[in-house]
Order: sequence, then C-alpha cells, then structure tokens
Amino acid sequence: MLRGWRGGVKRCERSSSPGLDDPLNFGERTVAWKTPNRGRKNQTHRVGAWIRRLVRLIRGPRGGTPVPPVMGKGCAGLARCAAQHRPGRGALRNGCDRGVPDCLLPAIPWGDILAVRFWRSLMGRLDGRRVLMIIACRDFRDEEYDHPRKALESEGAQVTVAASTTAPATGMRGMTVTPDTRLQDVRAGDWDAIVFVGGSGAGEYWDDATAHALAKAAHAAGRVLGAICIAPVTLARAGLLTGRRATAWPDCLAELVRAGARVADAPVVRDGALVTANGPDAAASFGAALVEAIAASPARR
Repeated sequence: MLRGWRGGVKRCERSSSPGLDDPLNFGERTVAWKTPNRGRKNQTHRVGAWIRRLVRLIRGPRGGTPVPPVMGKGCAGLARCAAQHRPGRGALRNGCDRGVPDCLLPAIPWGDILAVRFWRSLMGRLDGRRVLMIIACRDFRDEEYDHPRKALESEGAQVTVAASTTAPATGMRGMTVTPDTRLQDVRAGDWDAIVFVGGSGAGEYWDDATAHALAKAAHAAGRVLGAICIAPVTLARAGLLTGRRATAWPDCLAELVRAGARVADAPVVRDGALVTANGPDAAASFGAALVEAIAASPARR
C-alpha cells in the first residue's frame, strides 16, 4: 500500500498541484511529504494519491454496487487526516511534523475496507434486475434454460418463467418446469431482459403475435433481448434482426439471412443489447453473455 516509502518522514508539505480528480474533494491541492532516499535528493510522495487509492478500494469503481453506511466513518477519518496536513494557505507551507505511523495510518479505515469488501462479495452484479425467460410448453431444451438461469441467478437477477400456459412444461431431456405466468399477461416494461429459450418446441413462437409484440416492445424500450438455438427465428420474423449481428441453430441460419441479419460464425454473438447463441453447447457461454449485457444496460425505472 505504501510503496516507495523508505526511512522516516522528515516533514509534511503541501503541493501546489491541483487535485480536481480527488473523489473526496479534499481541496484545491493534494498533500505531499518528503523522505530521504539513501543519500539521494529527497523525493516527494503524494499522500493524496494514496488516499484516493484507499477511497477507491472502499467505494469500488464508479457505477458499482452501493456500500453500507459504515463507509462514511472511514472516509471522514481520511478527510480529517488530509485536513491536518494542510493548515497553511501558502503553496509550500509546512503542514505538520507527524510521521506516517502517527498520522496517516491510524486514519485508514481498515475495518471498514474489510467489511465493505465482504459485504460486496455477497452481492451480485444483477441485484434488483428482473429477467423473463420464455419456454415452450413442450420440448424446450433443458440446458438452454438451466445454464442461463443459473448464471443470471448467481449474479442476483430475479428470473421469471413464462409460457403460453401455466401448465407444467417438459424439456427434451426430461426436465419439468412450471411457468410462473402466461405470455399473454406479460408487459415488456416490467423486465430488464427477455430471453427466448430454444429447443424443438420453440417453433411455437415463430409466428406468435403475442411473442412478436412483446419482443418489439422490449426492443423499443432498450431492454436486453436474448435467444438461443432455433428461438432467434422468432426475433427474425418479428423484424428485429435487420442489420444486426446474430447467430442461430445451423438449420435456421437461412431464416436470419432472409430477415436481413448479418450472420456471424460464432457460438454466441452479442450485438449491443441483443444476445444470440447457436445451440445447447453454447448455453453456458450464452448465460455469461446475458449477464454482461444486462449489467451494461440501464436498469428499468
């Protein structure tokens, strides 16, 4: 953490360099001190840079997950430490003669750092996000439903399953899933992402007006759309793949070409908020791509 510190601190000084990027806005100037360096001339090491690094460690990257209230106490301690090192107004006035162990180190909120990082580790990137997975009433592909759902839920997403009826649906390999809602009762604005699961039974939605209307509304609202195996044909016939990079089960690629899609030779293709995959072997990668797309998209209001 304290790289470059050798020997004792001789004195603290105030640097004239502006610190406008300081996340805590400690002031117009960053803090610095000078240390001996084995006979060489004294080198200036900026305390402000260390403090900013600590704050980033506590806060995490901008736009990341929020932190609990415990963070405030630690940041206040860092702010007080910075204030103690620059009481003067001159560009190079002495601040204080306290050494690093007596001044800076006690102000570092080690407990807060550990607590916040542990708290963050319990959270997922998709906390609060809602995802709708649409399956066929019969013969959906088990892996194409199971792997993406596990990937989404492991990151905190709330997954809801829809089908044309709420009767138990059966997968091609024996999995049984009871849909949570009917497709007719779904509104696009309630979801951050809508995913069409493949399998030989997914053809029931290729020309389904309700599925087309839902996909179009989600696309218009900027939501993430996903489809795997033969399910991308539903998006193609809804007119949503024109000019977009996409892939599908090999036997269905001609449908995508006729719809004006730019077919890509890859198991999983992401084009902005559109994620497509070519079959069950790509189910795990499809789930990971959905997580990335949803995390990068704005949350619903």
